[in-house]
Amino acid sequence: MTSSAPNAGNLRSQDFVVQDQPRTKFIPRKVDDNSVRGTALVTGAGRRLGLAIAVHLARLGFDIAIHYNESADGAAQCAGDVVGEGRKCQLFQADLSKSAQAETLVESVAGAMPPLTLIVNSASVWKPVSFVESSTAELLENLSVHLVAPYLLIRDFARLGQRGQVINILDSAISSNRTQFFPYLLSKRALAELTTMSAAELAPGIRVNAVAPGTVLPTVGEAAAVFTVTPQCNPLKHHGSPEDVLKAIDFLVNSPHVTGQCLFVGGGDHL
Repeated sequence: MTSSAPNAGNLRSQDFVVQDQPRTKFIPRKVDDNSVRGTALVTGAGRRLGLAIAVHLARLGFDIAIHYNESADGAAQCAGDVVGEGRKCQLFQADLSKSAQAETLVESVAGAMPPLTLIVNSASVWKPVSFVESSTAELLENLSVHLVAPYLLIRDFARLGQRGQVINILDSAISSNRTQFFPYLLSKRALAELTTMSAAELAPGIRVNAVAPGTVLPTVGEAAAVFTVTPQCNPLKHHGSPEDVLKAIDFLVNSPHVTGQCLFVGGGDHL
């Protein structure tokens, strides 16, 4: 298997044309301008929830290593937003379904943007497919992106020998058996197990936690209007939003006595 080294480049605000887009109303905890929180590597930061998390962490005071695979335009948009928050950032391209590329990512980020103190494993693939209809390629892709890549990133992060934390993005559906998403759900459950096992192994130097969102964004191709009116099958009877996930991220980042936990952010969907 051949590997392709991730590309990294210094980014300046003038390098990007920042398009208008809705911004979260959530105001994170303010930090002193002179505080140093280090660099946060956010995988899948070129789109959707990963992008929102990256910008949120910039507001919390982190410099951001923006990982992306194919979403180059979204990664540039994310970079413009991070620079707009007064933080530094660099882009790192890698296909996390290929372990050879996942194995180079932490080393690249740590070398270019020290100190690396936080990893958010947000990169994801999603396709509704049942057990019987699933292909071997679909199974391996889900396991590679949702389990193998986070495993390698957390392992390599621990090998740096410094204190820090990891936040894995799961799915509130891991508590159920929604077999129409079989490879996806199976691999996310495996990531939940990796969260608790690595938390036990890497304490006290590295905290490892997870956030399991429910429905917070329209699925790909779903109109926003349809998303808004679709009845919800959770106890709270309404959709969540990226803001809800960002609040959970904020709690975990600022809670030094919490490790090995998963925060379900799905309106009670996991019940």
